[in-house]
Amino acid sequence: TGVKHEYRPCTCAQQGLPCVKETCECIQANNFCEKFCACAGPLGGCNNGFPGCACKRTECRGSGCPCWDAFRECDLDVCLCGASGMVADYGEAFKQRVAEEKQNAETVFENNPLRVWQTRHDRHLPPRLFTKRVREGD
Repeated sequence: TGVKHEYRPCTCAQQGLPCVKETCECIQANNFCEKFCACAGPLGGCNNGFPGCACKRTECRGSGCPCWDAFRECDLDVCLCGASGMVADYGEAFKQRVAEEKQNAETVFENNPLRVWQTRHDRHLPPRLFTKRVREGD
């Protein structure tokens, strides 16, 4: 079980338009702009990008962490909580998962509805750090 979330990357930046309600698909859908959007979301300085967290590592697993409170995973590229440092802490299984996420990023770029849910069954990885993305109908 988990949170289902439809995500379509916005294209307003490709058209030379700002991410505002009138032009941004993410804002119109009440979503944040993500790093996979044309504006690059928080990595591109978009005002509608989710800022991530700056928690201490152990605080990311409870209330008070902006990612946890928003039912989001800590993003290795955005969060300042040390999530990227967990690669070394959790060993080879974690490194393989990170590589899989990056390799499968093309799926996120497509303008298809995505189902997202928590992957809590993997005992070798910390909970709430990754999501699994699957195109509708798969």
